Amino acid sequence: MFSELEPDKINDYESLAYFRLNENYPNLVKYVGTSQYTDGVRIDKEFHDIFNPPNTDFYVRRGTTRPIKILFNNKIFKAEYRYENQKDNAIELQSIRFRKELKAEFKKVFPDPIGEFVIQQGVDLNHFIFSHTSNLTIYDEEDEYPEGTSAYKTHTVLERNNQVINKAKERFKRNNEGRLFCEVCGFDFFAVYGARGEAFIEGHHNKFVSEMADGEKTKIEDITM
Repeated sequence: MFSELEPDKINDYESLAYFRLNENYPNLVKYVGTSQYTDGVRIDKEFHDIFNPPNTDFYVRRGTTRPIKILFNNKIFKAEYRYENQKDNAIELQSIRFRKELKAEFKKVFPDPIGEFVIQQGVDLNHFIFSHTSNLTIYDEEDEYPEGTSAYKTHTVLERNNQVINKAKERFKRNNEGRLFCEVCGFDFFAVYGARGEAFIEGHHNKFVSEMADGEKTKIEDITM
């Protein structure tokens, strides 16, 4: 993430070093919702002790907050980590609350509440990285995509249609709680390799492209992870 940033577009370049990715901590994948336009993002309960660890200088008690900074879309924003003050002590809610600038940026990046983003930790728990992935799109699972088009380069090849692969991955993630893994053996690159394996998987045609007739079409359901 850090190496892909464009320094000339960073609004607070002096603070950039604080957003080097800490690969010792898991990533939290969240689906985009309207709450990012108006409020912020709810932190999953299993991440409470990770993002707000008790008995540390970063811990915030129920009903209190700590100021944090977020790197999102090549810009740094102020926000706060909050332990919500629920009347029922059995209910534990923690969230990252956005200010208006970050809310506006989410609306800019995700004009519709469709897609997902990843919350990662920087050098400490006062600095977080929000990495937006490719927007999920609404599609008809009966849509077909042309494959096997002949193209003349230095030799004749059969072109693959990356659109159907990308949409097959999106559907698979939506049906499997955001996970991508091999449908044959169950191998999960993210579970084994952490951030380096995140979102890594190959989409294979159930029918070899080399066996397709010119202009033959592929459906999303014809792709296997």
